[in-house]
Parts: sequence; C-alpha cells; structure tokens
Amino acid sequence: MWTVVHISSHTMEHIAPLIQTILWVGLIGTIFWRFHTPIYGLLMALQKRVETGSSVRAGPFEITDQLKPQDPKTQKEKTAVEVEEALQAESQLPQAVSSPTECIASVQARYFQAEDLVLRAI
Repeated sequence: MWTVVHISSHTMEHIAPLIQTILWVGLIGTIFWRFHTPIYGLLMALQKRVETGSSVRAGPFEITDQLKPQDPKTQKEKTAVEVEEALQAESQLPQAVSSPTECIASVQARYFQAEDLVLRAI
C-alpha cells in the first residue's frame, strides 16, 4: 500500500541549498512582517531628523549640519559668482563664440551638470 521514495544523496546536494534559501527568505520576511510598524516609524523619524537639519550619527556614518540645503536666493547668488569666475577663466582661452548670452548659458549648463555629477558621486 505504501510506496517508499528513495532520494539519492546527489539529489539532496541540490535540494539542501534551496531549502536553506527558502528558510532564510521566510525568516527575513517574517521579521519584516512582524516588526514593520517599528521599522517604518524608525525610518520616518530618521527622515524628519534629516529634513530638519539635525545631525545623525550611527557608528562611523554621520550626517552633519553642513548638509542643510541653501536657500534659493543664496544659491542663485553663489551660482552667478561661480559662473562669472568660469567665464573669466574661459575668456583667456581662444574660442569662437557667437554671442555672450550663448556663452553664459553654455557655462551655466556645464556648471549645473558638473554639480549634479559631483552630488551623484557622493
């Protein structure tokens, strides 16, 4: 009436890692399911703290007050000064420029692109 299924050791070598993976995924999923409310609360508290400009430190990792965003007026003034400096440096190089407005727009575009690339690298 009962049939005996024989599983070879070769088959178990392939099934054991699969079972281990399923158990780990299940354990991690259960932990996230059980503690999703405290984890979400912790992430929201961290986000609010960063948005208000407070420093956050966890071991060697630290977000300091220096990462506060600039107000738009200060940012525009700083950008204008830096673009002007770049234009002065570029004016010393021989180039054929069709108009000063295009030159300013070109330098400003490169400035913002360089700033974006630096922030992405960080």
